[in-house]
Amino acid sequence: MNLNFENAILLVAGKGERLKPLTEKSPKPLTEVNGIPILENTLKNLASVGVKRVFLVTGHLNEKLISFAKENSQGLEITEIHSPEFASTNNMFSLWRAKEILQKGCLLLEGDVFFELEILNRLSQENPKFSYWFVDKFTEENDGCMLQTDKRKRITNLEIVRGKTFEDYLNRYKSIGIVSVTKNLGQKLCAWLDTEVEAKNVNVYFDLVVAKHLQEEEIKVLNIDGLKWFEIDDLEDLQKAEKLFS
Repeated sequence: MNLNFENAILLVAGKGERLKPLTEKSPKPLTEVNGIPILENTLKNLASVGVKRVFLVTGHLNEKLISFAKENSQGLEITEIHSPEFASTNNMFSLWRAKEILQKGCLLLEGDVFFELEILNRLSQENPKFSYWFVDKFTEENDGCMLQTDKRKRITNLEIVRGKTFEDYLNRYKSIGIVSVTKNLGQKLCAWLDTEVEAKNVNVYFDLVVAKHLQEEEIKVLNIDGLKWFEIDDLEDLQKAEKLFS
């Protein structure tokens, strides 16, 4: 199935501190889920939906990462965008580094998510004039990026949640770290990132940059409820992911 996105940006610069000792000598995206590295799974899925080029924004152990990506490219053209400031910045700065690609429209993925192909295929059922943030139900067990919407599925609120519970979980969604970015959103996002970099606000998630501008661009959620994915931040996550995908 072809999603009409030829380019994908993969944010893979982080050190993966919470996955030590696995990440001391190996990049986090090469962590294996039942013997399959996260990066290999991502590249295979991207190739399956018609992506031609993948731009990896790298940092920690970048040479190992790129070597693996090129050896396991699945026919994709692999390009590295290195961010030497990775240790003192967050993923918004990684994305800013890739703005030449971002402004053309692309698939944008975080590099620590193991997911099944059908999740990307869901995008083919949506209106291509909109950008979509892939989400699942937000539950008491979740933290991280939480989104809320209006009745038309437009994102109206986005926040990073840590150790917080809610009386009501209706209309609360968990980001799964994948966004389809139209050319229109890509150009606006580049401008928003420029503003933050000029202000030296470079140690935040790109999610929070978008959160400041939700009234300026219509971004919808794409709910993948029922499909399998897991964001792997620590050893406990890895165990849960292996059980889910066993």
